[in-house]
Amino acid sequence: MDVGAGSGSVAVECARLGAAVVAVEKAPDGVERIHANARAHGVDVRVVHGSAPDVLGELDDPDAVFIGGGAELPAVVGACARRARRTVVVAMAALDRVPAARAALTSAGFTCDGVLLQSSRLAPLPGDVTRLAATNPVFLLWGVRTPRLVKELHSDRPHFRHRGGAAARDRLAAAWPDRARVYDGLVGEAVRAAFAECEQLVCFLATGATVRLLAPLLGDKAADPGVVCVDEGGRFAVSLVGGHGGGANELAREVGALLGPNRS
Repeated sequence: MDVGAGSGSVAVECARLGAAVVAVEKAPDGVERIHANARAHGVDVRVVHGSAPDVLGELDDPDAVFIGGGAELPAVVGACARRARRTVVVAMAALDRVPAARAALTSAGFTCDGVLLQSSRLAPLPGDVTRLAATNPVFLLWGVRTPRLVKELHSDRPHFRHRGGAAARDRLAAAWPDRARVYDGLVGEAVRAAFAECEQLVCFLATGATVRLLAPLLGDKAADPGVVCVDEGGRFAVSLVGGHGGGANELAREVGALLGPNRS
């Protein structure tokens, strides 16, 4: 998602690389420029006319967001950070806006970093000499969300609870203290919440039950989280959803290796 897209330069370049892109722009002439640039480069960009952060509530949660500045920058960064699955990048010309943007990213659970970009152009001087004329610097701030896993999904209904799940959960927790998150409560509510909030899930449930719970939630294989299902005996970790794009194949191998020999 490109927020404050302007001419659509970032949106068009991302689309040229194969991404599904939404460009948000409040100026009517900016909307027309984005459409024109997308047509000129032969790419598909969905253009949304509206002001952030208000218009963002009407859109799906993005995988990554680029924010091109603006007067409402802290509010826009906060709104995007709460919903972005992986990354938020913010471009700013004003130094005073950097602390608020950084705070919005870190408070949403992102690991934050940044850089100052500056370039100079050749400019002629009297006497047939040339100097370097500096252009305005730009601050780039980016946040990357730390992957979180669902280690176990509990239920008040016994046929959804695995006796071996608690032990396996504890082993995963010891191995991945900064990577995992546990969802308690009714299994249906837990799966829906985890599917919306996490990049990968490990479910200690029967495969059939997991499939029925996931089916209404599935959208786009490029955006859905990876899901691994572990049987009651902890013998098999099965990549169920998002084997490649969601990283479930690799996650299943990791879980299998942690649970012990012949468990993958």
